[in-house]
Amino acid sequence: MRAVFTLLISVAFHSLSAQNNGGESKNFTTPSQVRFSQLFLKVDDGNISLKSSLKTGTGYYKTNTGSLKVTDVSNLVASNTEKKSVNFDNDKDGMTRKNVLPVSPSGVLPDNNSQNIIQFAVDPSVSTEMNLDIIKGTARLDLSGLNITNLMIKGGSSDIFIDFNQINKGQVKQINIHDAMGKIVVRNPENANAGLITLKNDMGDIRFVVGNGNPASGICDIHSAIGNCVLVIDKSQAVKIVIRKSILTTLTIASGFQKIGDNVYVNSAYQNAGRGMTINCDKDAGSIEVIEN
Repeated sequence: MRAVFTLLISVAFHSLSAQNNGGESKNFTTPSQVRFSQLFLKVDDGNISLKSSLKTGTGYYKTNTGSLKVTDVSNLVASNTEKKSVNFDNDKDGMTRKNVLPVSPSGVLPDNNSQNIIQFAVDPSVSTEMNLDIIKGTARLDLSGLNITNLMIKGGSSDIFIDFNQINKGQVKQINIHDAMGKIVVRNPENANAGLITLKNDMGDIRFVVGNGNPASGICDIHSAIGNCVLVIDKSQAVKIVIRKSILTTLTIASGFQKIGDNVYVNSAYQNAGRGMTINCDKDAGSIEVIEN
């Protein structure tokens, strides 16, 4: 059986800076024998900010309003595995969606006026398979300094922002993001160490930004029905782009990319190396734009 990280919890309930709004806070510690985690997070209506706790053996979540009802369940699967499910259920209908403002690891800041904020911090010492279901709201996931093995995100009316500002500590088998209506933004995927990245957006924009970090590799499959798809590629990264589009889709390719086949484009770095990251972009309607930095 595959190991699964579960968080046996030491609980400390205390109010946040937004104490008058009835927020909730919980700390959890990881038993020393736990090496792998399955983490399931569900947000029905709210804005989640997720990052490393920066503390070995420790994680936590915080909310800034009592309208978020938290259900927290952990199951011990094996002596070195853990499975944790946390559901953030908003009992108020008709919330006006607002962006999550920057949140420090120390907590929800007093001057942060966004509604229904969830801050979740992950133990950086444990290999984690992460599943996030965000129905309505905004997700800002800074996955720097973590050891992510799989990442699955399902969005409804959601904006999803993902950053890998540091090289992931392990190899990601797959990143799979499916949004129904909203934005998907992935920055520095070259630091994810991912074999396969799949981005699907039914009615929204996609922005995929390959920076100058770890040498880019692996495959990114992008499926976009309606909206704009923007690919921003650093000149130092070896990238091949394969386009599949309908007559309802406009295409703009940076001058640094050369056409080497039917709807196949490569940059100079890829021509020199002969390999790199492959981006397959499948578009029904809207626009595809390739920008080179």
